Amino acid sequence: MLRKKTEIGLILFGAIMLCYIAFLNNFPLVYSDTGDYIESAFRAYIPFDRPIFYGIFIRLISIQRSLWLVIYAQGLITSYVLFETFGIFYSGNRRNIFFIASLTFLTLFTGISHNVSILLPDIFCPIAALCFINLLFNRNLSRFRMTVIAVLLLLCLLFAYSNVIVLTALFLLISGYLFTSKLFARKGSIIARSRLAGCGALLASFFIIAPTGNYLIGRKFVISEGTHVFLMNHLLETGILEDYLNRECGKKNYVLCQYKDKLDTGFMWSGSSPLYKMGGWAATKEEYNRIIDDILTTPRYQLMVLQRFAEYTLIQYFTFGIPNAHSWGNGPPLVQINEYYKTYGRDYCASQQYHSWLNFSTTDEIQMILVFICLAFIILTLLIPPWFLNLCSTLRWVIVILLLFTILNAAVCANFSTLNSRFQDRLIWLLPLIAFLAAEQLLQKVRSGNLPSANR
Repeated sequence: MLRKKTEIGLILFGAIMLCYIAFLNNFPLVYSDTGDYIESAFRAYIPFDRPIFYGIFIRLISIQRSLWLVIYAQGLITSYVLFETFGIFYSGNRRNIFFIASLTFLTLFTGISHNVSILLPDIFCPIAALCFINLLFNRNLSRFRMTVIAVLLLLCLLFAYSNVIVLTALFLLISGYLFTSKLFARKGSIIARSRLAGCGALLASFFIIAPTGNYLIGRKFVISEGTHVFLMNHLLETGILEDYLNRECGKKNYVLCQYKDKLDTGFMWSGSSPLYKMGGWAATKEEYNRIIDDILTTPRYQLMVLQRFAEYTLIQYFTFGIPNAHSWGNGPPLVQINEYYKTYGRDYCASQQYHSWLNFSTTDEIQMILVFICLAFIILTLLIPPWFLNLCSTLRWVIVILLLFTILNAAVCANFSTLNSRFQDRLIWLLPLIAFLAAEQLLQKVRSGNLPSANR
């Protein structure tokens, strides 16, 4: 009983620690997108450019009264999942000490607290990765706690659709490797077939739950209706779209051809862009999909797409930083806060963020240095056999999976959406986390004098 109370106390303390930036700001951090999430949930409509489910989370958790409850919930979920993750490798006081020490370090020197403290679904990206890890490897979870982790993973999928693509790709890579290497046939395989199948079932359930939820709310059995616009915007960013239109507009009667010389960086969000002159997101779906299909199936552009895919993935991977905490003035999200949380409009206007008094440049610099050091250490651990082979097999898998997760996240966000420092900042703190786990195990081997060479 005492042990359970201690664990609960540590998780609650960790949750409060993770909300540090919100306390510093005197209000939950917001972003321009925050208003859209709030409004879509209260007005019950499906946005073209984002899922509605995180907005519903805000509405339910806040009980339509306090936005602070959403931040506390995000802190609690993050703290709990991290505590369970440490439970894969440690138990008792060692887990408690390493959990609090790591959480303190990450809060002070990375963007984790910013991502917990902001009214965006960003923190649910690394949580998805850690839930996936727990479902595969955590042998210490009771049936109830396993169910909690599974539910949290499903929520992560519903809140951020990029998680679906990334985890599906990871699932296929792991499954393919295990089957081709015949590791499933070996007794005591590190990844049980039943656990991998359970993760697959969760991923598959998303494709039923998401469109069903959208149908119940908006009477449309779809997952997303905005993919065509994001892909067109990416093709525009890379220069491929302009090259295609210059070559094809004399042969094909696209409406977009009228605007081919007026395409710019405001394509998705400027009210005067060709997208909105052509009728908006819904009206352009058929034509944009035809253009996208033609580009992707034309040999001339396939190599260009692959080249730019690789370039944008690399750029996005090293483009991370805490977003500028500037005021959003009298537009979103202040409009939605005033409308749906009337007593909190004044609180937001009194916050550090509203007055542009928050400055994370020092944290950004520290995080940048820290990430590069940790990434170098992780790569060395993977490349130096005596280091890698003397880690426990579970940690080897965890390092590879989380590293792949960060790479796939960069690839998906940069190429299916746009380059944005937010997209990588929200999970880059996973690198210091796995570097700590690897360094701690290797140090234990050194101290015990039990670090054999790779040739033994």
